[in-house]
Amino acid sequence: MVKKMNYYTFPPPAKLAGYVKNFWVFESDMTKGDLHTHLSTASVYPKLTFLYKGKFNELLPSRKINSLFTMGVQGQTQRFTQLIATESTGVFGVYLFPHAIPRLFSIPASALSDQVMEWDYFLSDESRRLEEKMLLATNNRERLKIMTGFLEGLLENSIRYNDEVMNSIMLLNQKQGNLNIKEFTGQYALSQRQFERKFKEYTGFTPKKYARIIRFETALCQSLHQEKSLTEIAYDCGYYDQSHFIHEFKEFSGYHPKAYLANSEDLEIFKN
Repeated sequence: MVKKMNYYTFPPPAKLAGYVKNFWVFESDMTKGDLHTHLSTASVYPKLTFLYKGKFNELLPSRKINSLFTMGVQGQTQRFTQLIATESTGVFGVYLFPHAIPRLFSIPASALSDQVMEWDYFLSDESRRLEEKMLLATNNRERLKIMTGFLEGLLENSIRYNDEVMNSIMLLNQKQGNLNIKEFTGQYALSQRQFERKFKEYTGFTPKKYARIIRFETALCQSLHQEKSLTEIAYDCGYYDQSHFIHEFKEFSGYHPKAYLANSEDLEIFKN
């Protein structure tokens, strides 16, 4: 068993608030023979991660082990993955809003959907300098300062994107996916085809799939942090009924909600 586990977040500064959901740190102290498992569920939020201690491996559906890099980006995803560690770990991460990918890195978010990529893919020499700075930092406050400065620099040198589509993404976030998608896409100046193409470029998903995953993430958070029945959660999150909720939950997490909650400590799930 994990002897000690610590997870905490930092809010973004005002300049990055529209692009960064939060900065986060995960640390675990383990003894020889321990096994730490983390279930990464479907999410609209890409993650930038830097492993400053130990390592994580991905457990593939075939049960084969895939070694992960020290620093990289996990794109927004509609599938769940399982990560394992057999030694003490320290991870500094950034939860990005999906539209931050095209704005900061000048590539469509759709290029990252369901992908995990090494940091070198994005910035080559500059990425190696950032990785070295993060590795040499003595604590996570220092890492926060380094990463904040780096992202603010990217933002200053980036080009602006269609504000109408950007605002539509934030509206879906605020409504937790509970909008009539046909009416939603029809209220913008672009044709429906143009709007959906731009929306996918900025988020990696169609508006309908994005709304489904946002709604699932809302339900997941309620399941973990609120004393509610599955029926209450299904109703609050806009599902047709409990059966619909369970089907969506299993698709995006791999678990029935009851099994997920029963195993949450073993899975070491952290969601906020």
